[in-house]
Amino acid sequence: MQFAINRLDLSGPLAFAESAARAESLGWAVGFIPCSPLLVRDPYVMLAFAAQATERIVLVTMLDTPMVRHPSVLASSIATVAELAPGRTVLGLGIGDTAVRLNGLTPAKVATLERAIRHARSLLAGEAVDVGAAKRARLRHAAPVPVWVAAQGPKSLRMAGATCDGIMLRVGRNRENLKQAYAAVVEGAEAAGRDPGEIDIGLILHTIPCDDVERAQTVAKSVAAGFYEYSPHLFALPGIEWMI
Repeated sequence: MQFAINRLDLSGPLAFAESAARAESLGWAVGFIPCSPLLVRDPYVMLAFAAQATERIVLVTMLDTPMVRHPSVLASSIATVAELAPGRTVLGLGIGDTAVRLNGLTPAKVATLERAIRHARSLLAGEAVDVGAAKRARLRHAAPVPVWVAAQGPKSLRMAGATCDGIMLRVGRNRENLKQAYAAVVEGAEAAGRDPGEIDIGLILHTIPCDDVERAQTVAKSVAAGFYEYSPHLFALPGIEWMI
């Protein structure tokens, strides 16, 4: 089991690199960077600085989205970072939250995300991709970068099991929700002829490092509202009634 942190210093490339190096020295195995163009500096520039300041920590986008960047741009950017940190970069994708909402866009549909995943994985593998152009598209600086996706609904979990190198389960920590989510991943993998055991699994667990109880409760309510907005089914198995 490895632990990841999504609270590195986002105030600038150098500060991000320094905090990634500190996280590495403290034993963190993975460092994430949020991807929201209007809120956070360019994630790939930040990761490039962190790659040069670290030796072991795995660097991951958390989460980029095809609604903002074309799959070829996603593949090219993460492959460039991989040149600085070979074997320890991951392209983390999702449907998009603030990255899309603040730009007047809508979250990606499961089919859109699936196409982007397949496109990016093929390019990163050095394969030629039919994009409807005169020639098949090929990434000249292809690198073997794993593609992960964050998923929480049954449909997206099955899709992830069929397409991704790794999956970040965003279903909270309720045991029954976790079992149901993993079952959907297995179902998707087996339907695609894949071995579920070869798919890496991660859990997204929200924590609130705060001594102010009232503030912590306010943040917790906001996180819970986000879960309910995207996946109200997660409240059914634990028997939690949402009080509007």
